[in-house]
Amino acid sequence: MGAFTADRTGHFAGQDTTSANGTVFVETFTGTATMNPDCTGSATVIGNVLGETHFDFVLVDKRTEMLLIRKDPGTVIFGSAKRQQD
Repeated sequence: MGAFTADRTGHFAGQDTTSANGTVFVETFTGTATMNPDCTGSATVIGNVLGETHFDFVLVDKRTEMLLIRKDPGTVIFGSAKRQQD
């Protein structure tokens, strides 16, 4: 669980709390994303704990929600993110 901010050029930064194999940690991250016209996309995330990770995503519900899955071998992470009002 966490939060991030993104700009219109595909850069983002944030922080989240994660549990991996029973170990809970806080990770600060930055990254870049590219989005296709059909609202699918991919992102590379650089975190202070997990290092470089890769995700595929799709924007749904009028681009207010993101469904995502990590695509690095040997991992099973999926989730969602909701846009917060300004």
